[in-house]
Amino acid sequence: MKNILIIAGDTSGDIHSFKLMKELKSFDEDIQFHGIGGENMIIEGLDSLISLKEVSIVGFWEVAKNYFFFKNLIQKVEEIIIEKKIDLFIAVDFPGFNREIAKFAKSKGIPVIWYIAPQLWAWGENRAAKFAKNIDDLLVVFPFEEEFFRNYEINTYFVGHPLLDIPEFQNTNVESHIRENSILLMPGSRKQELKSHLPILLEVNKLVKENLKDFKVILTIPKSLESALNNDFEKDNKIQISFNSKQQMLTSKAGVVKTGTSNLEACLAELPFVMFYHTSALTYLLGRQLVKLDYLSLVNILSKKSVVKELIQKDANPKQIFHEIQKILMDEEYNASMIRSFNSIRGYLGDSGASRKAAEYINLKYF
Repeated sequence: MKNILIIAGDTSGDIHSFKLMKELKSFDEDIQFHGIGGENMIIEGLDSLISLKEVSIVGFWEVAKNYFFFKNLIQKVEEIIIEKKIDLFIAVDFPGFNREIAKFAKSKGIPVIWYIAPQLWAWGENRAAKFAKNIDDLLVVFPFEEEFFRNYEINTYFVGHPLLDIPEFQNTNVESHIRENSILLMPGSRKQELKSHLPILLEVNKLVKENLKDFKVILTIPKSLESALNNDFEKDNKIQISFNSKQQMLTSKAGVVKTGTSNLEACLAELPFVMFYHTSALTYLLGRQLVKLDYLSLVNILSKKSVVKELIQKDANPKQIFHEIQKILMDEEYNASMIRSFNSIRGYLGDSGASRKAAEYINLKYF
């Protein structure tokens, strides 16, 4: 019986890890999974050390404020590695935390596989060189990452993007005229993102109600964040809440989407959208110093041009966001151009089956 440590740090990581765990069990149903994950991973048999929402924190300052929490959690994971006699560590994104666990695992002679690489191509070569020291295999989800990481002598294998394994994102092609008159607001999957973005989006909701009377507004959040809203939230704000973001992306006509994986989801759902993000001033300033890219949205990064509008910090205000919504709805060529770019990205990402390919690789080398 193999004991595998697997750690994911956000909702997307939970979904991708769950699918990988399921595929790995098809090779060995007696695998025991330990680590950190969400509801999906727990359903698949993960013995999770802590709730996912407690570790789902982003931003330099935000993480720094929780330094001792994460330090203690790292120590607990290290204890599990020893007590459970872990055979293999699978890190799923979550770079800051998983890097420390990988370092410890390697010191104990435990193989480390990283699934869904940290976006070190955005952070500079120095970080990539350090990253290479603590992993054995890297399973990447974007084609260009294979060459990038191999330049640092990392054993890298492109498996495809796991979003293509999700049924809602397969053969979408939902024409605009059969979509509903709805605007989709996506503040993010973390509590701190909801706190930062919700006031902005509620003002956007008011502008839509005043100026686009034929449109309804839908706010989509993970079920785990429901408790962050008061009981009369929908009634008080005249807004619909949904916990099924993927279905809403397929049926809405325009989206306001926080930067991150959700941008790629909107792309695969062919939902024209405006990207936005607002964080603490310190986190933003530090990020701008470190990030070496011209764009933040994955759609723009993969397209190597501006496809979707990026509204960040002071630009992520209700008036500018609403202006972009109007442009998406009224400018047919702008809308069509966005969809063409989305289709190009889908073609670039390749075929589905990432979870299966990743599991086959792990099985062949380590089982």
